[in-house]
Amino acid sequence: MPSRLLESCNDLADKVERHAGVLGLDWEGYSEVSRICEDFRRSCRELAENRGIDQLTIAFTGPKNSGKTTLLSLFVRDETTRRRLRAGYARADATEKVTWVGPNPPFDLREESETHFRCRESDLEDLGFPYTLVDVPGLNEADERRAEAAVHALDSALVKVLVLAQREMEDKAVFQYLSRADGSLVLPVVNLVRDKPSREDLDAFRERLAQHLPHAEVRPVVCLEDFGIRGSGEESPVGTVGPDDAARLKESIRAAAGPRRLRELPQAQLNHKLQRFHEDVGRFMAKRLPASRRALDALRESERKLPRETLRHLLGSEPALRAGVRQRLRATFLQRTPCFFFPWRTVLALANLLHGAVERVPLVLMGSLPSFVSGAFTAAKNVRNARDFSREVEGGIRDCSESAVKEKITPEVRELEFVLRRELGTAKGEPPPRSDELEVTVSGLRNLQARSSEIFNQAVERRAPSRAAAVFCGFAGFLLFWGFFAWPVYGLYLDFFQAVGEVFGRTPEASGRFPAAPFGMLGTSLLLALLPMCFFMLAAVSLLVRPGKVSGCVDEIRSRHDETVAELAGAGLLTIKVEQPRIDACMFLLNLSVDRTRE
Repeated sequence: MPSRLLESCNDLADKVERHAGVLGLDWEGYSEVSRICEDFRRSCRELAENRGIDQLTIAFTGPKNSGKTTLLSLFVRDETTRRRLRAGYARADATEKVTWVGPNPPFDLREESETHFRCRESDLEDLGFPYTLVDVPGLNEADERRAEAAVHALDSALVKVLVLAQREMEDKAVFQYLSRADGSLVLPVVNLVRDKPSREDLDAFRERLAQHLPHAEVRPVVCLEDFGIRGSGEESPVGTVGPDDAARLKESIRAAAGPRRLRELPQAQLNHKLQRFHEDVGRFMAKRLPASRRALDALRESERKLPRETLRHLLGSEPALRAGVRQRLRATFLQRTPCFFFPWRTVLALANLLHGAVERVPLVLMGSLPSFVSGAFTAAKNVRNARDFSREVEGGIRDCSESAVKEKITPEVRELEFVLRRELGTAKGEPPPRSDELEVTVSGLRNLQARSSEIFNQAVERRAPSRAAAVFCGFAGFLLFWGFFAWPVYGLYLDFFQAVGEVFGRTPEASGRFPAAPFGMLGTSLLLALLPMCFFMLAAVSLLVRPGKVSGCVDEIRSRHDETVAELAGAGLLTIKVEQPRIDACMFLLNLSVDRTRE
């Protein structure tokens, strides 16, 4: 017995009934919701427990006078039981009650609409597994009591053998009747065949059944020729079926139901009952509360659009995003430059600290005061943008997004609250809920931020300067600097060592031969060496981290981020929680069929 699924069904029924009670025990729709819940519990319990029969139950169902009882009797060896079966074809005493044929009756046999013929397992045809037969009144039975009994039997039996005459293959009533059997194992049998239909017609009929029963397992169609009726007396209550047809029918049932386990068969049908329950409650609530349903539809439309409209700004403003991309591109360029390219890597790191003011570095080194002031202001501005970008990426935008969502969704919730009070006939003296009782939470933001960070890193990685370019630029800058700075240093050290040699040689003028004012010369040499290297750095950085790369990276990030937001929004990113019991109950009940569709 699928106890967990049955427990879930019962829990949902209890939850639905509890929410309906929140709308008001005196509300006119409460009793109907309670009845739907009780029927759902009973139907699920009977199916899950197989009505207390520890055997496979095989129900013969279909239109009246299609030969159901005649075919069922083929599986009964006991002649006494066979005579008690009432075949309805050309008889006035057609099957009136659901007839159970097997060792034990259901634990809750309804005597007014059901009967049980006790029959030992040895008196039934051997199919390789124990089973109980169920003879169901015709689906087109006009008597309401018999029709209701047929529906209950169709709900509880694990295997359905659909028996219908050849002329009834196009009858739409058959498909509508079987809709309650979706999720179960169905074996279609076309009976009373005079002109045998083609395999294409049989396959088309099976395909139509599968379309109307999308969750059921529809077996291949069994086609049986018409049989003659030997009479209508008590001694000959059933027709004659050819031995080949009888053997083919038994083999089809054995192949369909034999490999099945008693505990597995109810699963799919219970899932379908759960889906139907969602739809029934949602349909009933929409009929009783039409204005509230329209208000909820408007709220749901806002719920669908808001994540895409609001959360698409999760990456922050355009200047902050561009500053972040530019900073990451330059940082990657610096990271891929080998450390032994001194001082190229040191100056490049210093330029990166200026966050975008690197183009002013040569002018600053030349002593241009306006360039120095402009570079300082540019550095401060870009530092602020980078800081804003980092803060937004780390989650600071989350609060802004939730506030924006709450601000935009509040009017629709207020409208739903107003029409719900009107349709339920809430007392006018009851105060409306306070504004602070509305709580809107945006679920999935953490996942979105993680995916946005991944998108950002991937886009930057594709457009960042390659390691080969970083090595080439570093080597060129290294040669430029030391090409200018090495000669003065070489001359300075040469003079120094010559003076040292004269000191050891005790030359009288040795003390005056040491280099004079070396720091001024080194400073001038350093400036002369840095200038060409910095100009080359300006050209390299401008080329490798050009605005076109930054714009392309930003466009890719925003495009992929919007796609991610749309994907998560379609999966139900926005969750609205209203801390007002009646609104929350109304939203739960009206949303049942929609939520089931999403699943």
